[in-house]
Parts: sequence; C-alpha cells; structure tokens
Amino acid sequence: MGDTEELANALRDAARQAGLAVAEVEGLHLLSGGASKEMWAFDLIA
Repeated sequence: MGDTEELANALRDAARQAGLAVAEVEGLHLLSGGASKEMWAFDLIA
C-alpha cells in the first residue's frame, strides 16, 4: 500500500470518527509549497 493510499484511508477513518458519512476520499494530491511542511488537497465524497 502506498503512502497516498494510507493517507486517504486515515483521512476517511478520521472523518467517519468525526461523524461524517464519508464513502471515499478522492483527488488526494500533494500541493507545491514550503520546504519544511506538506500540504495536501482532497475531496470527501458522501
């Protein structure tokens, strides 16, 4: 399992624990940015 897939699974699980009816995480991708931090974009699909 790749890092992106693991992150998508963790995001989906966290959203469900927060009470959201999430079926999938789509469009997960790393945004260009800073040297010391990563920023990601994604959509939660119900």
